[in-house]
Amino acid sequence: MNEFWSKFRWYLIGGGVLLLIGVVVLVVVLMVNTREGPMVAAPPPAPGPDGQPQRIERVQEQEFEGRGSKKQNFKAGGGLTIFTLTHKGPQNFVVQFGQGTNMQLLVNEIGNFQGSKAIGLPVGEYTLDIATNGQWTVGIDQSVPEEAPAAPKKLEGTGATASEFFSLKTGPARFRLTYDGGGLFAPQLIKASDGTVITLLANELSKFNGEKTVQVPEDGIYLVDVTASGKWSIDVAQ
Repeated sequence: MNEFWSKFRWYLIGGGVLLLIGVVVLVVVLMVNTREGPMVAAPPPAPGPDGQPQRIERVQEQEFEGRGSKKQNFKAGGGLTIFTLTHKGPQNFVVQFGQGTNMQLLVNEIGNFQGSKAIGLPVGEYTLDIATNGQWTVGIDQSVPEEAPAAPKKLEGTGATASEFFSLKTGPARFRLTYDGGGLFAPQLIKASDGTVITLLANELSKFNGEKTVQVPEDGIYLVDVTASGKWSIDVAQ
């Protein structure tokens, strides 16, 4: 009988140990299952043209004026930037912009000048380098309208011009172009939301009459940046 109780006691002790181990395992499992998962960071914004995250900031319209050569700092908020320039006088009028030694030419004309240029710029601080003995003005506008007239749309002007805004839908659009001048005629279709160049519509050095069909990548507002020295017209149809 004593031997029986001795064995029974060891069975009870062993069962108790197993029960205790089961309780511990159950508690651990419950703790693991009720814990919050790891924090996952949101994906970074898509990189811009310079490989850095794209940012769009609101920047008020900037206007500068003067006489003679000058360097002028300005800020770009990212995206479409339209420069409007005037010059009075018989002198050479050269305007460049950029960062550090990386400069781009905006204007190189002799005598009176009035024109505009549309360019997509990443966010940053830039410098205008104006070389002339004459009187000049430079306006910098980075605003884009929320609405614009839909095609068909007729655009026309003389010389270097950033055109009016117009809206296009995804799909083919036809551009009928005429040019009455002796210098370069190079109009570019630009997406207004970020200043991306969609395509070059023509690249001519004399009078021109022709058309080009473009595949519009997405619904939105667009404009044409025209490099020219004479009269031009562009009929947009879709």
